[in-house]
Amino acid sequence: MKDTSRRTFLMSGVGLTAAAAAEGVNPADFAQGHLGRTSAEKAAGVTPTNLDYPAGDVRRYGADPSGMINSSAAWANAIACNDHVFDGNPGGGTYLFDSEVVISRYPVSISGAVKNIGNGSGGTRITLSSAAGPGKAIFHTESFASGIIIERLQFDWQSYVSNQIGFHARGDLRASSILDCSFVNRSGTGKPTVIGIQLDGGAIYTGAVAIRDCYMAGLRYGVNLLGPCTTVRIRDNEFYGNVSGSTNGVRIASTCEGVTLFGNTFEGWSVGVYSEGACVVQMGNYFEDNATAHFQWVRGARNARIWNMSFGDIFLSGGPPLYPFNDTDACMVLSGPGYVSLDNVALSTSRGFHQAGRPHNEGYFSAPAFDSRNFTASGSMRWMVIPQNVITYQASVVGAAMTINFYIVDTNVVGTPSTALRIAIPESHVPAARVRMPCTINNGGGSGIGMCEVVPGDRHVSVFVDQTASTDWTSGANTGAGGSITFQIVT
Repeated sequence: MKDTSRRTFLMSGVGLTAAAAAEGVNPADFAQGHLGRTSAEKAAGVTPTNLDYPAGDVRRYGADPSGMINSSAAWANAIACNDHVFDGNPGGGTYLFDSEVVISRYPVSISGAVKNIGNGSGGTRITLSSAAGPGKAIFHTESFASGIIIERLQFDWQSYVSNQIGFHARGDLRASSILDCSFVNRSGTGKPTVIGIQLDGGAIYTGAVAIRDCYMAGLRYGVNLLGPCTTVRIRDNEFYGNVSGSTNGVRIASTCEGVTLFGNTFEGWSVGVYSEGACVVQMGNYFEDNATAHFQWVRGARNARIWNMSFGDIFLSGGPPLYPFNDTDACMVLSGPGYVSLDNVALSTSRGFHQAGRPHNEGYFSAPAFDSRNFTASGSMRWMVIPQNVITYQASVVGAAMTINFYIVDTNVVGTPSTALRIAIPESHVPAARVRMPCTINNGGGSGIGMCEVVPGDRHVSVFVDQTASTDWTSGANTGAGGSITFQIVT
């Protein structure tokens, strides 16, 4: 019986040795328990300092997970020669950067162990030293970059009033993601100037960029979008200001278009989302305790209109949303509680609009079923109306405005003559103000111009023979009236 297991083992060893040789690795390194220098490291001119760690592990290039010495060069070297860079320290390490790290090649994935949102243990934390200088970033791109993924890192700073940044893309950034990271002012320093993520837009545009599942707290701006940023998707993030001077969770410049914000939380900012850009779409975001406004949309320079939309955003305590409503900017807000605004929009529906608590669509005329009790008279006079006499008796309601059309002919008036025929206001609506309108009348066979009137608290339209409202109707047949009256109802 052949020993196929042993042959397979030997073949695997031969294959591994051959692969190592192809990569320019000394096979002896494997026998010594080391991972030799890769061809990519040689091509980039990077010499690992600790061959016990695999390629891409920042400790291989001298990164110190205790945070005691500067590790920025080690991370830069790891990025220079690997498409996957990671913190291999168990549970994640703490790393100090004395200078910002340029992401010099792409595509590249830069990963930590897990994000940490507070002061607890665990997770990968990178702290930018004050010595790096104002305005510097932990990671940044100098020019066009694409295919960058940064995930599971905590970005931190020695100084929160240094104008420094977590991730900064100076040039065009495309098809990239910042995922499951945290950017936290851990000391609670007031009036911070640090920024979590800043995308400058670049020379042409920044787009197809996702910022997702991140946690930002105590910053000046969480995400700052400048220049021509478009199709930047900001979703499922937690934005907490909650220190004095926290300005905006997301800030969008007038040069940006097509930014979308879905499912984020904004709490404790001056303004949760501040935008001067166009075609911004917000959906299902949660806003609480933002002092000035939950969001503020302003038509920035160069924009003739902005076309921004908010659907299903939730507003709790704090300032109201601020946005233009002027028949030009064409903003739509269907959020709340309490905000339904459709600017410069023509609404179309095949079945009309129906207000809760009303039996008919807005603006649609409806005729009540005939009831002789809907037709009465003042005093002891009686108005005798049968179905054949009612040519038109219908009503329409739009908001708080009600219109009644009536045309009633060939009726009889009996009893002691009095001044008014009375038509019931359908659905028991009550007028909010006194309204008088001219109408046509037929009084005992003689036609003329009369007057119809509603008064507050009276659920009837009164029809008079003439404008004096004091002339009695004539008893007998051939009595009728026709007209239309619109008035405000109590809602």
